[in-house]
Amino acid sequence: MKNLKFDPKNWDWYAFLDASKHIKKKYIIEACNLAGGWTTCACGQLCNVLPKDCLSAPLDRDAHQLGVDFYNCIEINDWDEAKTTLDKIEKRTIFLLKQPNFIDPKTL
Repeated sequence: MKNLKFDPKNWDWYAFLDASKHIKKKYIIEACNLAGGWTTCACGQLCNVLPKDCLSAPLDRDAHQLGVDFYNCIEINDWDEAKTTLDKIEKRTIFLLKQPNFIDPKTL
């Protein structure tokens, strides 16, 4: 896990999850709102170059499910599981980007 200082103006999921309980409590509503949107959730931040559907959700089923799982963790304040899921999202993204048939949709 990265050690970053949480800045609500420049939202970073790693920094938020590492922040104190007091900080998380103050920003929990914003965290739920951000986690609930595909472009601002953990998948959106980490998987922004992966192919997406019309709702900006990742087309990859595993990445999609991890995004749903991450939102659920944030919604119930399960910070430890959210960190674990964030790590899984990062690993899945790295795996997908290394696939020989991956084409960055931004280059099309």
